[in-house]
Amino acid sequence: MSNENKKILFGFDESNHGRDPEFFSLVSSPYLTDAEIVCTKLREPKLLSYFFPYTERDMRYCVLSREDCKRFETQKPIVHVLPFLLSKFSIEMEEIDLYIDGSLRDQEVRSISENIVSQIRLKRLEIICVPKPKNKARTTNVIALADGVANYLFRQGKSNRGILPSFLSERELIFN
Repeated sequence: MSNENKKILFGFDESNHGRDPEFFSLVSSPYLTDAEIVCTKLREPKLLSYFFPYTERDMRYCVLSREDCKRFETQKPIVHVLPFLLSKFSIEMEEIDLYIDGSLRDQEVRSISENIVSQIRLKRLEIICVPKPKNKARTTNVIALADGVANYLFRQGKSNRGILPSFLSERELIFN
């Protein structure tokens, strides 16, 4: 179900957590039902079927090496990478609900919010951190999509990125 008020849902996930390289994925969806809790992990080939029939869903991702991540010093890379990825969507956004896989400190959420609003003019931004439950398969659909993308990229490995489907390879961004 799409919505009429320009509210966009985003789901963010990272894979590899501190190992080299790290994969960061951000999925957009105008479908408010993508905020609902689902009990599934989305893996290839099922994952890409969520994008192709629904052309209003989209995604962006980037890959950072351990050296790339060191330049953020005391902040987690998410504080800079997430706003960067979000700024690269070419969709009209007035309201954003941003679902992040995992927990963040209040200061990290404030920093992410400040970085986003410095790049994108919005009427409303809500950041919702979804901590991992004991049953890791329960999360929002938009996070499951982001997790599926990050996991797929992780499994392909940096050296094999040349063989990614064009749908994915066209959405890689270089963070600099």
